[in-house]
Amino acid sequence: MRKTKYKSQLHLKKTALALVGTACLGLAVMSPQSASAIDLRYHSIVQDDTIKLGDIFTGLEGAAYEHKADRVLGISPRPGDDLVLNARTLLRIAKALDLPWRPSSTSDQVVLRRAATVIESEMINDTIAEALHKKGLEGDFELISSTGHEDITLPENMPMSVEISELEYDPQRNSYHAIVVAPSLDNPVKRLELQGQIQRMVAIPVL
Repeated sequence: MRKTKYKSQLHLKKTALALVGTACLGLAVMSPQSASAIDLRYHSIVQDDTIKLGDIFTGLEGAAYEHKADRVLGISPRPGDDLVLNARTLLRIAKALDLPWRPSSTSDQVVLRRAATVIESEMINDTIAEALHKKGLEGDFELISSTGHEDITLPENMPMSVEISELEYDPQRNSYHAIVVAPSLDNPVKRLELQGQIQRMVAIPVL
């Protein structure tokens, strides 16, 4: 069976980080970073529900800063989403926690991405196609979705699995309607409704 792989681009959520209990600090004139080993984690994967200082800065292993690495700064983004911290926010964090770090330019930033389990639309379509075969649909076919081709994003600790909750097949119209859940029927954290046409594939002999 030939299948078309559909990709959907994650819509990345960019929000500002609020530091609880930190007074509003003005942005000082940008200055070069000190000779300290402390630097930015320019692209960081956040594993937990909270953002810690160690998710943003490297070089916090020494005795002077080791206790600060686990300092909680805020709530992490949703699984699969990004949070961008610009130079102004990073400077506020460094000043508030007395870190010897300053931005080298206004373009300095850290992108925090929440770790996630992503079930791609291809896997979802394969699951629907297998269920249609069990309903008696024979031969090769493609699923042409009329509701878009979405991925399902789950927390990182959940399995990459999807199951069919409901499935309707109209052989007269060659159409389908499906409701899938992930990671399972017993634990339906995410629910996705899909419908579309079934395009049958015909073998063309080569002369």
